[in-house]
Amino acid sequence: MLVKEHSSYNSYERSIAQADADGVEVGTLNHSADFARKFVPSMHEAIIDGIGRLLTMIDPATSRLPAFALVADKATNSRQTGQMVGLVVMVEGALTAILLCI
Repeated sequence: MLVKEHSSYNSYERSIAQADADGVEVGTLNHSADFARKFVPSMHEAIIDGIGRLLTMIDPATSRLPAFALVADKATNSRQTGQMVGLVVMVEGALTAILLCI
């Protein structure tokens, strides 16, 4: 699983400054590129853990692990072509798509 952003970590600081200039309440903490470098791996780990828990929980309706479908397709974003990979799984009675990477 990948966590990707098409902007540099340095642009994170500019994005925060722009949001502040636009009147968005951004607070005063964690506005540095160093924060973004540390946050992305932490977010990746939390997402992996969450998906792992979701796919290893016994479904009370079937007494089995949840069924899921792995999907893959070509994706073109901003003239960059890549492979989109995801899951479709039942979550609380609704089919839910989870994007894993592009």
